[in-house]
Amino acid sequence: MAENEKKTQDAEVKETAVAEKKAAKPAKAKSDKPSLGSRIAAWFRSTKAELKKVVWTPKKTVIRNTALTLVAMAAFGLVIGLLDYAFSSAIVGLSLII
Repeated sequence: MAENEKKTQDAEVKETAVAEKKAAKPAKAKSDKPSLGSRIAAWFRSTKAELKKVVWTPKKTVIRNTALTLVAMAAFGLVIGLLDYAFSSAIVGLSLII
């Protein structure tokens, strides 16, 4: 019977030691956080992986859309310039009348 009591006491001592170790664990230190360099490298790796997933538009389509945009900008610029010239001339003409 003494052996059983000794075993139970040993088990209790072990349990309390384990409980004390768990309670005595310090909070996470800053050193657990990855370094700035490794975080930046991971960001670049993930960005590269995402860019591989992108379905890129064919070069011919990009050139056509760029040309269309430039032509449209030139046309609207011309229209706005003509309207500006017409309204400016009208205002100058009105000021000569008065």
